[in-house]
Amino acid sequence: RDLRRGLKELGTELWLLQGKPEEVFPGLAAQHGGLDVICLREPVSPEWTDVEDATEAALKASGSSLTRLWGAMSLYHEEDLPFKPSETPGSYAGLGYALGWDDIWLNGKRVEGAAPIRRPIPAPTGAWPQPHAQGPQGAWEQSVLDDDQQALARLGFSAEEVSAALSVPYGGPEDGRAGETAAWERFRAWMAEEPDSEQAGFNDLDLPCSGTQNSADGVDPFQWKNLSRPNGWLQLSKYLACGCITPRE
Repeated sequence: RDLRRGLKELGTELWLLQGKPEEVFPGLAAQHGGLDVICLREPVSPEWTDVEDATEAALKASGSSLTRLWGAMSLYHEEDLPFKPSETPGSYAGLGYALGWDDIWLNGKRVEGAAPIRRPIPAPTGAWPQPHAQGPQGAWEQSVLDDDQQALARLGFSAEEVSAALSVPYGGPEDGRAGETAAWERFRAWMAEEPDSEQAGFNDLDLPCSGTQNSADGVDPFQWKNLSRPNGWLQLSKYLACGCITPRE
């Protein structure tokens, strides 16, 4: 919804279709002619790279194309890595050192010559006046997009699962709203929090550090106690996973 609102402000539209990409896009090509599809390239998961390959083959067969871009969902661009993907260090600490971080567990300091972090391409501004095209066949209706229960039911969840999902903390339509706007609200709220100086709980973390042993004032600079809990209030990882906010920002 947040993405659709932002696109409307630019004068364009977002349509949601449900199904396997390798099946949905050929159907769209049949409706509208050849398609030039652009996606963020999956860097790791073979399951998703298989989907990309299948989608590319299906589009090519229908006279269309698929362009895969690296995007900004990862902190580093593949061209800036100081090692080959096959030579990636096998631990977080080793990876941090290879990329030029002083100590990835305790601080955000980077050493001289660290691998560069590219800035995201700025979002477009202003409006693009365009004629309102009719939505493609099979696209979700606006009424479904605006209703959490209908949307989750359309995705195949049972009534019990929908009720449970909407009743948990940060899972309802108010506290759990998604999108870039909500992601930035949570991130700014976390940044405004004072680091925790309470010692209880630091040593319970399954991490190579307690968060305080090398800190002169004994505080938890990264708020590990909160971030490591499955029910921690930040929950920024889900926004990162969906691309609502990027590590580079």
